[in-house]
Amino acid sequence: MRRARGIATRRNPSAVAMWHHAARNTARPSIEGGKRGALQQRCCSIIALHEADLLHAHLHGKLGRALGAESEDDPRVRIRASEDALTAMVFGRLRYLPDTVAWTLITHACTPLRGAIPAFVPVEIEMQFWPQLAADDGGRVEPDVVWRAVDAAGGVAVIGFEMKWRTKQTAGQLDREWRALRRAYPDAARALVAVGGADFDEMDALSRACAAENLVGLRWSVLREALRDRMIGAEPQVRRLISDVLCALDDRGLRDMRFFETLPSWRTAGPPRLDWRPA
Repeated sequence: MRRARGIATRRNPSAVAMWHHAARNTARPSIEGGKRGALQQRCCSIIALHEADLLHAHLHGKLGRALGAESEDDPRVRIRASEDALTAMVFGRLRYLPDTVAWTLITHACTPLRGAIPAFVPVEIEMQFWPQLAADDGGRVEPDVVWRAVDAAGGVAVIGFEMKWRTKQTAGQLDREWRALRRAYPDAARALVAVGGADFDEMDALSRACAAENLVGLRWSVLREALRDRMIGAEPQVRRLISDVLCALDDRGLRDMRFFETLPSWRTAGPPRLDWRPA
């Protein structure tokens, strides 16, 4: 195990750190004492599967073997409930897209709440997972993802992402992360993206309660539609990466709702309108 992890570390240190974080936090709930420690060790052992693709190991039900049969909890259920695992599976794939593709894809799928993501054409994006940033109160905050982009003229833009799956976004957390981004990147154009965790009314309330100058929302379902649209006419490598992200979202129950448009009962006056989308 140590040897396999060393090889992976030399090839992709940030990816290994990302999977360690996801595995460690996936193992956290309802595990006590030595049982918790044993399961955490087995969770970390899935790093050995990194070269063989952790996402597809999960999608094909192979992680149960990697984690061992002693656990009373189905690891697939635990991974599907983990926000960190979802962050790793989705944004871990987006980091391999061409920088301009990833930037355009995300920024166009976002909904402005207060301000907007600054107009920017990146030539390079540094993507950090769960960075520790200094907070105004002397503590630390941990956005899920931070993108630091540089354009051809040397300008810098920073986007912080806070992901929620089965929990709610809170104005207090977003406010602390915004202030930490401002402290860490004082000379950069900045934006904070709240991904999931709120409906439209809640997002409006968050925008009023949070001090972020540029706060935008991104719904998982809207991201899925944007990814699906981007696959059209894309080069094979981009299609494969986007297909993996779509598989990860589908595994969480996010399915494309546009198939309803083909049902005859919807064809009344004008084109069908679907206002409902999964969170």
